[in-house]
Amino acid sequence: MEALFRSIADELDGAVGDGEVYLATFAAEDTDFVRFNNGKVRQPGSVRQADLSLELIRGQRHASSGFTLSGDAQIDRDRTLAAVAELRALLDDVPDDPYLLYSTEVRSSATRRSGRIPGREQVVGAVIHAARSLDFAGIYAGGKIYRGFANSFGQRNWHEVENFNLDCSFHHRADRAVKTAYAGTEWSDAELASRLDRARDHFERLKAPARTLEPGSYSAYLAPAAMDELLDMLSWGGFSEKQRRVKQSPLQRLYDVLLPGGKLLLFVPADQALYGTMDEQVGHFRRYSREQLEQLIEAAGFTSEQVVYQNVYGRFGWWLNGRILRRSHVPAGQSRIFDLMVPLMRRLEGKNPSKGLSLVAVAAKPKSEAEARHDVA
Repeated sequence: MEALFRSIADELDGAVGDGEVYLATFAAEDTDFVRFNNGKVRQPGSVRQADLSLELIRGQRHASSGFTLSGDAQIDRDRTLAAVAELRALLDDVPDDPYLLYSTEVRSSATRRSGRIPGREQVVGAVIHAARSLDFAGIYAGGKIYRGFANSFGQRNWHEVENFNLDCSFHHRADRAVKTAYAGTEWSDAELASRLDRARDHFERLKAPARTLEPGSYSAYLAPAAMDELLDMLSWGGFSEKQRRVKQSPLQRLYDVLLPGGKLLLFVPADQALYGTMDEQVGHFRRYSREQLEQLIEAAGFTSEQVVYQNVYGRFGWWLNGRILRRSHVPAGQSRIFDLMVPLMRRLEGKNPSKGLSLVAVAAKPKSEAEARHDVA
């Protein structure tokens, strides 16, 4: 995979013209996977694939595209050159981007981490044995993950790691299940058994009879795993136009379960111009404008009561570290200084700034269907 990445990067070096800059991101995997259902293997398989994301820049204009690599040198060369030609033609029509920023400093690196992962057959045997007598479903994936970055300034970054991830649920009834996961770089049958034994203990608690709660106020505890699931649901992939039209977006689901008159608090990253390596590291797929977030809220049926920017002064640090320096996190020294300045920055920021690092929104579900129809009208 690394040889494929470097050959594509060398090809791009010769394909760009004067005044043009390219940024290329390579993503690939060579993994085994197994799907489990009803405590049995339902689908074993292997995946070997590679994709390239390419951005071409001329002045303040830029365009991007992506495609799957075949592994055949000639085919991939032709696809790469065709992509450059298509992007070059697009640059004649796109407007200047006044917020376009990219690093010209060359900071190459290479990281290769090997793991100790058994063959697929051993994994299957260990999972089925440890989960015996339980109705479980899940998926296992293990192997090598590859990432690469190259640009026309000569920068080359390569990262490869060998790891595994097992994600499964144990079902009691249709609406009751215990979820557990095991991931890492060194597989251990003993550690797997320990994790599944803990899940088995939680599973026993699900057998207790359900209690009916009368309307009122209650304190509830959400386990860290539950909070992770909730936040992960609010990713950009779930807010796509397709998800909205088929009524499967997270906002639509929250609308369906929220009581009439209930309110939803959203906290999302703001301003796509700030999107960089730190966003990628924390799992952001994009950043939003106030107008985009309001449209998503209203498309799900909510009334947008308030959408405000927050953390004006954090924008510069996020832009500098993620867009210019291409770091994966804010250095500890910067974080400490920022924390000390928070009280002062809150006073200077005011209650409704015009820009910010994040957006906070309050969305309300109509109290009745008549009110909802009135809002749509």
